Amino acid sequence: MKSAKLTLLLWLVPLLGLVSCAPEEGGEEAADTQEMEMAMTADTEAFEAAMIEARAAWKAAYEAGDAAAVAAMYTDDAMYLPTEAPMITGKAAIEQAFGEVIAMTASRGITINATESGVTGDMGYMVGNYTLTTTAEAGAEPTTVEGKYVTITKRAADGTWKIHVHMANYNQPVQMPAEEMKKEEM
Repeated sequence: MKSAKLTLLLWLVPLLGLVSCAPEEGGEEAADTQEMEMAMTADTEAFEAAMIEARAAWKAAYEAGDAAAVAAMYTDDAMYLPTEAPMITGKAAIEQAFGEVIAMTASRGITINATESGVTGDMGYMVGNYTLTTTAEAGAEPTTVEGKYVTITKRAADGTWKIHVHMANYNQPVQMPAEEMKKEEM
């Protein structure tokens, strides 16, 4: 019988130690969780504020026709996945691609709306939609397309956020003006 009591005691003592070490409700573990949630909320709020500024800067650069300023918002090894085109890799190639697109238009306007965003550490994402209106040449009829996008951003060493992956595509096929369709047929 002493052996059975001793065995039971050997089992209970470590269990009592575990119970006494367990965090109390509202104790240190709860405080750590609360601090972590507050830090994540602060990160999310700071990220969302930075993305509002970034969208405004991207819009301004694009509408001004400044491909270099657009490309400056991307990481050096960024990937751009445009509608109906191969992936474009690297800041220099992205600048060239936007430069070519900008050169094809006399004017351009874009409205960008974020519908969701999130951040974890030095990586963030944004999902949204856009409306793009371009005019091929002065006095021509404008073309408007609606689409959606996803960006994955990285926090740079200087603390700024840069686009690392950018995917955008249209919601519907783009209709070419009648005179362009005639040129294509020839």
